[in-house]
Amino acid sequence: MRSRAPAAACLFLAAYGAVVFFASPAFVAPDGSALGRRSAVLNGAAGTAVALLGAEAAMADAQGEPARALARWGPAILSLESSINSGDMKAVLKKENKFKLLNSYWRNSPLEFEKQTQLSEDLLEAAFEGKKDDVKKLYNQYVSNKAIQVIKSYPPGPTRHIINTATSIYGDMRSNGKTTGGLV
Repeated sequence: MRSRAPAAACLFLAAYGAVVFFASPAFVAPDGSALGRRSAVLNGAAGTAVALLGAEAAMADAQGEPARALARWGPAILSLESSINSGDMKAVLKKENKFKLLNSYWRNSPLEFEKQTQLSEDLLEAAFEGKKDDVKKLYNQYVSNKAIQVIKSYPPGPTRHIINTATSIYGDMRSNGKTTGGLV
């Protein structure tokens, strides 16, 4: 998807340049002297750049990546509960990447991100060392986060005849090796 920001910036700069060209005496410096045309244009360009680039950075945080991370990787982490209770540390270690991916949910909140990352690292280290009681304690602390508790309370969603961005682009490989063309 193409951004409209560069086109809008060019249009704004052209209009601003025309105003500066035809109304240059209107720009007066604080000491009372008229600003030069170059100075006025540069000031306007700097203000435009700050406004447009600031809006683009704010928009990047609102694209749905955190919600996607929670919905995609949260259930995989929650499914570890039975493995942890039975003492299967290999299953916990296999989910290391899923912990890291789920931690990206909190990336816009540095304190929460650091807390959850530290918990997951301690949990994986305890699993590597075979400390089952420590793994249970750390896992319970990790999943006690409010966001994970919310997703834990949701009922499972439908799994058939769902088209989403991932399946429509990549298709869905079934056990028979055929692609369903985006239908799950």
